[in-house]
Amino acid sequence: MYSRISPDGRFVLRSFSGDHLSAVTLMEIFKQPNGLKGARAYETDLDNEAFPVQGSWRFLVDIDGSHYLLKDIMTHQKDAKKQFRGV
Repeated sequence: MYSRISPDGRFVLRSFSGDHLSAVTLMEIFKQPNGLKGARAYETDLDNEAFPVQGSWRFLVDIDGSHYLLKDIMTHQKDAKKQFRGV
């Protein structure tokens, strides 16, 4: 298992997140109205060892080089569309 944390601390990309979650899960950390922190899980079709584009976290990259927009994963989860494939 690994976790990668975004520079702003808002997101965590986790592999093998546990039962009932996808192999790689995007977690969003947020402040609730009562001031406590909460977390929301977004399931992905990404494979273990997927990674974010460091610095911006605009894209999440699968191990085959397929790039997915972070916002699309948050909106469509496993149905997010590949934007392009880098080699």
